[in-house]
Amino acid sequence: MIDKIDIQNFKCFLGKEINLKKLTVLAGSNSVGKSSIIQAILLSRLTIERLLNNLVVASNLITPTKIYIPLNGRCCLSLGNTKEALIHDAPTNIISFELVDNQENKTLLLKFKAEDTNDNHYELEWIQNENSGIEEFNNLKNEFYYLNAERIGPRLSYDADQQDFSHVGYQGEYTLQIIAEKENDEIESKDKRSFPPLSDYKLLNQIRAWMDYVIPGFYIDYAHLEGKLKKTHASFSKSSPTNVGFGISYVLPIVVNGLVAKDKSLFVVENPEAHLHP
Repeated sequence: MIDKIDIQNFKCFLGKEINLKKLTVLAGSNSVGKSSIIQAILLSRLTIERLLNNLVVASNLITPTKIYIPLNGRCCLSLGNTKEALIHDAPTNIISFELVDNQENKTLLLKFKAEDTNDNHYELEWIQNENSGIEEFNNLKNEFYYLNAERIGPRLSYDADQQDFSHVGYQGEYTLQIIAEKENDEIESKDKRSFPPLSDYKLLNQIRAWMDYVIPGFYIDYAHLEGKLKKTHASFSKSSPTNVGFGISYVLPIVVNGLVAKDKSLFVVENPEAHLHP
């Protein structure tokens, strides 16, 4: 678990330390940095994935190859160019994120060089350092759950895909696939996450209970995969997804991710209140 992230020279933050708890809510006016904190976490996660895939580890500096981290596309990031990623009037072109896990006494320092000479740089160059601690934070690679503010709305069917670990996708696009594949599996950390007083810990029944709590009267009849191209179909209260509104399609991925996420993992939701009735 990440207990703290220290952000330097990134977007609106010259230097900002953010402490995280089991539940952390970012609230405030527009353009005060809420999304920037999430983007810093996303860039950190993307960097860890890229470094581990390239087998670059702190104790074995084996490659002179430069490694670049994209500012757009991956993890639903849309940060523009390096000038936009670097804070205005920055004293240096070095962006850094430091992640701290107090429980495990671990620290990860990620540094990047932001080329700001023109508008055509869309990647940050990772700066190698001897004490980066990449391997100690490898759980952020496959135990990371994120939902973007713009989630997939109601569809008659949803695509399915092979996954490295069970999650609903960055826009909730695999929500029904997870339900179809794991409906009879028991939820994670059932002693903490199960709906009281329901003693049935199967995923589908727990989803039904929690969704009915959030949206009274909601019921998911079924979700199943079919066809060679693997499309997922579902029925909500005997209706197709397109006939039940955006609120359900925005809340359902949050509930499903919350029930399948590994214990002590990181789950980030942007605009969790989107499309909910006031």
